[in-house]
Amino acid sequence: MRVPAELVAQMRNGPTRPQLEAVAHTLSYDGTIMGETMSGKPATLRKWASVTVPTLVMVGGASPAFFHHGTQTLVGILPNAQHRLLAGQDHSPADDVLAPALKAFFLS
Repeated sequence: MRVPAELVAQMRNGPTRPQLEAVAHTLSYDGTIMGETMSGKPATLRKWASVTVPTLVMVGGASPAFFHHGTQTLVGILPNAQHRLLAGQDHSPADDVLAPALKAFFLS
């Protein structure tokens, strides 16, 4: 999955380890779906340019820079994408921040 060693150590010792272990069997699916996009090759995202359904691409304002770069790249490729920054949030946004963003998108 190309996760840096220091992050793996944090995940091993972190409070979310049980949740990560519960979904570990799905990682091969992530790799299959994401393909080379996980290796930092955004050109492989171009295959999604034909997806015309309205799409909401969100990122937490407190997320690492690579999340911001990835969302901006995806928004640039998807023809009907909307970008939403969730201020103060990270990779696990709070329900009370995420829910209004989703509601506004689906009702628009």
